[in-house]
Amino acid sequence: MVVVDPALGKHLKEHQKEAVLWVYRQLFGGGEQPGRQGPEPGKRLGVILAHEMGLGKTLTAIALFTTVLEQSPEDTTYGEVQKIIVTAPLSNCHQWILEIAKWLGHYKVKVCWVKTKEDAEHFRKSAKDQVMVVSHSSFVKLAPVSILQSHWVKCPKSVRV
Repeated sequence: MVVVDPALGKHLKEHQKEAVLWVYRQLFGGGEQPGRQGPEPGKRLGVILAHEMGLGKTLTAIALFTTVLEQSPEDTTYGEVQKIIVTAPLSNCHQWILEIAKWLGHYKVKVCWVKTKEDAEHFRKSAKDQVMVVSHSSFVKLAPVSILQSHWVKCPKSVRV
């Protein structure tokens, strides 16, 4: 059974709760509803969460982050998820930091804003930092360092790189 943190769950609208559960099922399979299982292991390629502005994708993604970090199965293709990467336009990175702090506080999830190769290396090695926020352009430059052992990327806006 997948359970969203009650502190966040009380703020989610029904479509956001369904989105968290749907994405979780697509990535890990399972869930509490028989007949609505996710894809078989090895056939899970990822998902895109997209809809109109103002419907709560950011909060849905943050709820998903905490759910995955707290409840990812250890027997997945990747093992237990321990780190998440959020890529965003540079102008939105600070807003992501603020939104995560707003909804989770600084105690639930440790966030690292990665701007340099040293930041990426710190994130990769850190046992404390769980969510990396990085601009699209920095991600492209730092991907060989930063993506290592990180399994989640949220890209809120497609860009040509």
